Amino acid sequence: MTNPNSPKWLTPLLLFYSISLISNAQAGSALSAGSFHACGIKDDSTLICWGYNEYNQANPPEGTFTQVSAGKYFNCALRVDGSIACWGRDTAGETSPPPGHYAQVEAGGEHACALTSDGTPICWGSNSSSQVGFLTSNKFQQLALGYNHSCGLKEDGTIECWGGNSEEQSTAIDDETFSSILAGYYTTCGIKTDGIVTCCGDNNRNYGYLTQIDFSISDYTLCGLKTDHTLSCPSMSYVPNDRFTYVAVGSSFGCGIKEDGMVACWGDNGSGQATPPEETILRTGTIPPPVTSCTQPELDSAYGAGMSACKTNPASCGITTGGACPVSDTCPEIETEQVRAEGKDEGIATCRTNPVSCGIVNIPNLDTISGTYLFFEPNKEINSANTVFYIVGDKIEIDLTENFEQANRSEKVDLWVMIELPSMELIYKTITLGDFSPIPQPFREALDSTQTTHRILDFEVIAGFGGDYTFSAVYVAEGKNPLTDGFFVLRSNVARLKTVLSNH
Repeated sequence: MTNPNSPKWLTPLLLFYSISLISNAQAGSALSAGSFHACGIKDDSTLICWGYNEYNQANPPEGTFTQVSAGKYFNCALRVDGSIACWGRDTAGETSPPPGHYAQVEAGGEHACALTSDGTPICWGSNSSSQVGFLTSNKFQQLALGYNHSCGLKEDGTIECWGGNSEEQSTAIDDETFSSILAGYYTTCGIKTDGIVTCCGDNNRNYGYLTQIDFSISDYTLCGLKTDHTLSCPSMSYVPNDRFTYVAVGSSFGCGIKEDGMVACWGDNGSGQATPPEETILRTGTIPPPVTSCTQPELDSAYGAGMSACKTNPASCGITTGGACPVSDTCPEIETEQVRAEGKDEGIATCRTNPVSCGIVNIPNLDTISGTYLFFEPNKEINSANTVFYIVGDKIEIDLTENFEQANRSEKVDLWVMIELPSMELIYKTITLGDFSPIPQPFREALDSTQTTHRILDFEVIAGFGGDYTFSAVYVAEGKNPLTDGFFVLRSNVARLKTVLSNH
């Protein structure tokens, strides 16, 4: 937000008051990323953009600005007088903002929205999923836009969303209150008033204590600032170790404003999106305040303890498995009650959202014999972390061995085989195409007994495909989806193998 003491402060008093209400870390920024480009506001309040420029989205208008927001292939920015300028690809009127003076502007996939001084949302551009045409009487203190949905943070701290809801990204996260919100692709996230980040939609999970987050508009890349102002980017293999005041992410790349205003970028760079102009200095904001008095190492330790406690005794976290669970881990001692309360609760919340992430894979024994198993076998050695590494030029061969015989032949199973890509998207092994599809589907169906080995992957590593690829396989009850129907539909262990490909 613009500093009211700056000599460049030209906005009328009423507009200043309305902008001051939108003071959280997400509402308008000096840095934003689209799919393959980024834009920022320099320390002289002018705009600078870099990266993919087929639609002139990297050619910003002249003038001075207080906020910038990048959509998929276009951008919108708020001038110091509160008017809006948009540029880049225009497929549905997204670069034609309404006249007037506004307190915030946000860009989505192919639509944009702005807040008036009284908190009323006004939207324009694509309305393919009713992300623009929704009418509400609610007033908002902040807006956040995803690929085809829109959300607002209401004055009471709760969230209201409208538009696309194919992955439940427009379904209210919960009854919690939030200090700020963020939307991307098919996901909505919020930083709760206790500092924990939680998301709904296609990326439904918790991310721990973060002071600011950003989610790509076109894939599942997410980065956030931890309590010590370093980066947390779960799907990215490399991030710089600097301290940042703000972070923005696009499709498999990210950029951040360091404490001195210098911009650092990382990740994919096929269009120059991770190479900002040299010595680019953007307007710096204040370091986000800590959301807890605990140090980051204390939180990490307590978070691990919460995960371990859930793995040891899932019932204590509200997870009913109906069968024995691993007890190899014990909950380590925590230094203080405060760390225990904050970090451990965070770990438990993550386990509830995604029990597999805590190692809870021993679900009820539902009439299968003890010889049922699945496992992956690569052509290179697997290390102790169940990970195998390949470099450019290596031949990758990944086999899946399955062994299953159902005691009750009337209950058949399906075999699902999935790969989580570096972008955090899932693709599914198909039997009909002999390939992979982004559409959730089983690999084999209606099995009552099987003992065979399949070649899941076979190719030579080339540059440009670097990253972490996680293979998963599981038997489920016939006709069920393991991603949506819960753990009680599983009929075997969940076989996993992490494969790391190098670009060198």
